[in-house]
Amino acid sequence: DHDQTEDLANESEPKPKPSRTKTSLRTQMVRLRQEYGLDNEHTTPQFNETVAEFYARTSEYWMKQVEMAAHSGESATTATTTTTHVNVNAPLSAKETKKLGFGMARERFDAVQPILDKWKELVEQQQCAEGTEDVKMISKEKKDRVGKSSTAWKEERRHKDEKKKKKKKK
Repeated sequence: DHDQTEDLANESEPKPKPSRTKTSLRTQMVRLRQEYGLDNEHTTPQFNETVAEFYARTSEYWMKQVEMAAHSGESATTATTTTTHVNVNAPLSAKETKKLGFGMARERFDAVQPILDKWKELVEQQQCAEGTEDVKMISKEKKDRVGKSSTAWKEERRHKDEKKKKKKKK
């Protein structure tokens, strides 16, 4: 009898809610995304992308930024509020445009890299907060697939799902 009372007392104790952690992480991620414009694929490096790869992928965007600044007579300002000054007194050669564009891309890359590191850390924390249950499910499905063609595995999976539906109807 005493053990049952203890069990009931333990059940009534508040359990920590992982949803608060996940919500907090999501809030931080949204704030970073908005504050630093991380949704813009032209101004945000991808994870593990070098500055050269980033520029190669986004060079057209950066050259347009330089050209717009040259035509408007203003300085070219990146999303990180750093400024590359464009000499508007003389037309820019293709080489100068590329050089200035690369400079702007490098400024953005350097400014955003610590933010992306923080983002990556938050993603990892969120995955940990979601628990290992999803990982266990995925691992089990992968084990079930070993040695089977994708068609055979899908057919087997469909058959199992149909059995579950029939059991629920009964």
